[in-house]
Amino acid sequence: SSGIGSAEEAPRRIARAAMRLGASSALPIPLLPPAEPTRWSAGARPLRAAASPAALGRTRANLKVQDGCNAGCAFCIIPRARGGPRSVPLAEAVAAARRLEEWGYREIVISGVLLGSYGRELPGAPRLRDLLAAILAGTRDARVRVSSVEPQDVDRDLLTLWRDPRLCRH
Repeated sequence: SSGIGSAEEAPRRIARAAMRLGASSALPIPLLPPAEPTRWSAGARPLRAAASPAALGRTRANLKVQDGCNAGCAFCIIPRARGGPRSVPLAEAVAAARRLEEWGYREIVISGVLLGSYGRELPGAPRLRDLLAAILAGTRDARVRVSSVEPQDVDRDLLTLWRDPRLCRH
């Protein structure tokens, strides 16, 4: 026995440990489950059950759609530590948001290191506005929250999306 308890207990143990460490109420969710079972995932509960809000006592999930940065601010290590900007393709992000809603999450927090740069390196260069509009169209009831956007990345097109009552105000 490994001493960590059964697979059924794992989500509750993780949630309790996270709360002791002062974790936020947002839960990071992998976009896709592992393609091949590993010795760590063999026999574990399905991702749906392990990540359900009821299992973790949460109603909000974090959906990271962008990582990295190339702004080169003098005080910041992110470009060296995480590399340049990379975005999750729009269709994958919408599918992940839909899956989170199907699992029962009532709020989806869209996050990234430099969220306003979403999609610049993707084919067709979708913008953050395109992503948010697609997520709102691709989900039914879940609220959508934008974690943070730099002022220079906010324009009228982006602001018009807040007419939708499901897009949370800051």
